[in-house]
Amino acid sequence: MQEEFKDLVLKAKKLSIIDGTEVAIDSTKLDSFESPKPKSKIENNGISPHLKKKDTDGNDVKWFGWKTHILADCKSELPLNVIITPASKNDSIAAIPLIKQLKEFYGSAFTPSYYIWIS
Repeated sequence: MQEEFKDLVLKAKKLSIIDGTEVAIDSTKLDSFESPKPKSKIENNGISPHLKKKDTDGNDVKWFGWKTHILADCKSELPLNVIITPASKNDSIAAIPLIKQLKEFYGSAFTPSYYIWIS
């Protein structure tokens, strides 16, 4: 599936649908269909989909699920790369792998002048 995605992105680049000079990095939550587990039964292996953080008003926000981190072309608003992590992973942790994979997947096809991180 990843190879098909990369092929589609390169076709869109060839058709000038995707520019790739300015890219944005953002993340959003994906809810899980699995039910939450008590903290005592969660293995601390770095893949737990539990998240607890403070919102902008200082209130606790909890959810059980996953996050999708997307590196998108600003012109077309189409994704160039996607990483899915447990909700417990900080957004900043996924930014560097997204950028590294952009270079790994597409070589010199994309040479962004700007990266915009939306938090």
